[in-house]
Amino acid sequence: MLAYFRATIFIASALVVISFILISSALLRDRVLTLLPPIESALASLGRPFGQSAYSHCKYSDPYRRPGLLLRRSCNDSQPIDYADPLARWIPLDFENLTSPVEAEYPPLASSAEYDAFYIDNNETVDNAAQSRAPISWMARLVQYQALLKKTADASEYDEVEQELSDNMQWVHGRRILLLGDSVDRHNVFSFCTFLGLEPEETAGPELPAKHSTAYCHSPLLNFTIVQWHIPSMATHKPENWWFRPEMKIVAFEKRFADIFIPWSFENGILQHTSPDLVLFQSGLWDERAFAEATHYYETASQSQDGKRPYWKTPRKQVTYQHLHFLSVRLRKLVATVRQLFGDSIPLMYRAQIPRGQHTIRADDLGVISIDRMARVLAEQLDIEVFEWGKIVYGFDDEYMDDLHPKPANSLTWVFCDMVMSYLFRSVGGVEVEGKVVRGPTESRGWNECHSTFVEAYNR
Repeated sequence: MLAYFRATIFIASALVVISFILISSALLRDRVLTLLPPIESALASLGRPFGQSAYSHCKYSDPYRRPGLLLRRSCNDSQPIDYADPLARWIPLDFENLTSPVEAEYPPLASSAEYDAFYIDNNETVDNAAQSRAPISWMARLVQYQALLKKTADASEYDEVEQELSDNMQWVHGRRILLLGDSVDRHNVFSFCTFLGLEPEETAGPELPAKHSTAYCHSPLLNFTIVQWHIPSMATHKPENWWFRPEMKIVAFEKRFADIFIPWSFENGILQHTSPDLVLFQSGLWDERAFAEATHYYETASQSQDGKRPYWKTPRKQVTYQHLHFLSVRLRKLVATVRQLFGDSIPLMYRAQIPRGQHTIRADDLGVISIDRMARVLAEQLDIEVFEWGKIVYGFDDEYMDDLHPKPANSLTWVFCDMVMSYLFRSVGGVEVEGKVVRGPTESRGWNECHSTFVEAYNR
């Protein structure tokens, strides 16, 4: 009897505890959900479930990680280009709720001639539903907003459309973007500046005439700056067989930070008194070339005439395991250096490698592909997101000016700028879901809100 009584008391107590936990959990969930009512209602309007988490909007808030189609705008080279209209749009692919085309029906419902016309790939139109879910072209909005400020900074003179644009773009004032990388990044900075109608500037290091040190442009109207610091590989010193620009005496990034980047950027006010709002970094093409050039240098030493080496082309082979290990250690230190300089919470992304253009032998990309795979693993280990521009622009050889660089101010560089502005918006607390702003920038939330959703193992 006593045992039965004790068991009854235990069961009753357990039921009370369980009820308390369930009630507390429900109250906590309700409290959390009230923190973001605009996001909940916005997701409901988009037909997306809000789920059990206040942060379930995160998986919908990065369109550039989703498979998509790059829709490029046709431009007449003989006419001035209006950059207020996007040069390209990234259209995430989702056909689940769309009406099936008649050409997909079986047995066939259309005539043979209609099918033949359908299979001709000259139709670049995208239905309105898909376009409405495309990411916002923040670069186009930035161009429009700066043009508005050039016209007048007096808000009392704005019409309804101009006032809405001004209200939605106040967050861009005072922002700083920093790119750590090579000439591809420098050319992207140049394109960014061109889109804004600004003249990019290159500055000299201690031993260089101008290039391969720093590049930037600044919009006084917006107090907005984009900067590139040139990283010539992860080498720790200038080797005997250094293959490019003999006057480049400073190679190791540690010394470039100390002797070039920090003195120039801070003493000239480019990043003075503020950390960047977004940092992109990478190193790959220079490393691949340095490893291959060293091999070539020693293999052809006996063939040299008057100190000159035979002409060398890009090697068609992977980077070795030992070299990848070396690069992982050096890149890890580069990340630590950036975080030490700007703080551990700095929004930091690895800019994925892009393939070469204007060539037919894809084996030329084996080296950078090897490096990119290693860097993706490292990014996951260091809690860093991946900037997937390389995947988006892959294969568009007609958009390259040479074997390394996309043409200036074209559709590929436009997508880069759109992506940068999209991640900048997120870094200051804004949330965009399927082409709709569901929360403007906020001081209380920012990069870390959805960060864990987008850090994945990329070792493929």
